[in-house]
Amino acid sequence: MATRTKKKTARKSAPSRALARLEERVPARFGDYVSQMQGRLDRLEKQISAAQTTAMKRATHLLKDASRQLGRLEERGEKGWRRLSMRYRREAVKLLRRIEDAIAPPPTRRKSATRKAAPRARAQRARKKR
Repeated sequence: MATRTKKKTARKSAPSRALARLEERVPARFGDYVSQMQGRLDRLEKQISAAQTTAMKRATHLLKDASRQLGRLEERGEKGWRRLSMRYRREAVKLLRRIEDAIAPPPTRRKSATRKAAPRARAQRARKKR
């Protein structure tokens, strides 16, 4: 009985395999692509809305908690405030900072402070070199 030998096929390179996988994911029609992207954008919009709602609930909860604690302190009056230990004062400050951090917008990234020299300054430097 004769043995069969397998026919060797050229193996595709990694970039061509990656390109083939990418082509499989991209729809053939532009309309299909648009509908896919619209669905993704709708989901993203819902996620953003949910995140905003969650942050708002958290900030509201912290604000109510601080208001309750402040109400308790007011009941005790000024005399009680003076008698409070430093530890309780620090806790009150920490709670207020947490509320401020929860409500504050996220910090923005600053652009670098490097600037190009003004055209006039460049011209003056060029004259000095002559």
